[in-house]
Amino acid sequence: MNSIITPEKLRLQHLVAEQWQRSLTSTICSNISKYQIQYSEIENDNKNLIWLFTLMLQDEVELPQGEVISAMKQRLLDEDSLTPMAWRYIANGTAQDFRVVIDAEEPSDAQNWRWKYLIYWLQILSGLRLKSPIPATIQYLFLHDSMIVMPELDEVQFRGAWMSFGTLRHIIKEAIKQLDTGTLERFIDNGLVEVITWLSTINPELDNNQTKKGWKFLVRKSAEWKADIVMKATYQGLMWDSGLPKLHIDEWTVAPITDAWSLHRLAITQRHCGDSFIEGCINGSERIFVISNSAGRITATLRLTHVDGNWAVGDIKGFANSEVSANLEKLGEAIARKCN
Repeated sequence: MNSIITPEKLRLQHLVAEQWQRSLTSTICSNISKYQIQYSEIENDNKNLIWLFTLMLQDEVELPQGEVISAMKQRLLDEDSLTPMAWRYIANGTAQDFRVVIDAEEPSDAQNWRWKYLIYWLQILSGLRLKSPIPATIQYLFLHDSMIVMPELDEVQFRGAWMSFGTLRHIIKEAIKQLDTGTLERFIDNGLVEVITWLSTINPELDNNQTKKGWKFLVRKSAEWKADIVMKATYQGLMWDSGLPKLHIDEWTVAPITDAWSLHRLAITQRHCGDSFIEGCINGSERIFVISNSAGRITATLRLTHVDGNWAVGDIKGFANSEVSANLEKLGEAIARKCN
């Protein structure tokens, strides 16, 4: 009897799919049937929270007894790192404000990983204190990033660079501005990559007056730093040997990434955590390659790691950490062999 799809179940499935914007797995459909009463309560009280209930069920987050929305709120605020502000972001928002959490691909076999991502994202939102929601396109700058927050220092790590929330606020506001004018890609390729590389390499201590100067100050300082180090050892220290030149294998082009700026750019545009391996690339324990198809489109990022004197595939991923074809996996193995 429970397997019968009633009009109410179909309606709830439609609501979940509309907010989740991902394929409804058998587990999600089963949960909709099992918790149909709770789903209906949320639909009547605040249907924008259906995505949150779906996430909690999927990650097997245990809820306290009581009315379902109150239980979700209590469970969320039981997290030591969150304040009532976090619940306000959820209660007053929609699923679109949490695309970076919902659209993330599983990073490992860790349990409750999407729930943990949600906690991290709420910490970041609470630290930024922006008056308007962050557009999904800008949220994706954080996709598969570390999302580490140190509330006691009012600092956050973004794309491998530690910074104050004030500095990150300037970056996000400028990104939104560039998105609105249709120049976001140029902003990422130039200003953002330069600023992030400067911040992550130097870790400058910016005082309040410097932080308040905003985005243009950050761009100017990063440009001055890069110009100053071009002839110095610091500049060379941000480059490394790939071990292989650019290769053409069948229909694929395999190009090495050999400097910090290029790796930051790749990680941000391909929505993965490749720039977290910059230190490994510099010290010679990691190598990163971009694989493109015959049309010149990037189809995968390959990371090789040095293990027991040999190079082996650390991972090979498509856009936003998506899985790749078996042929690309074989190509990754072939490239590793060429390095040995």
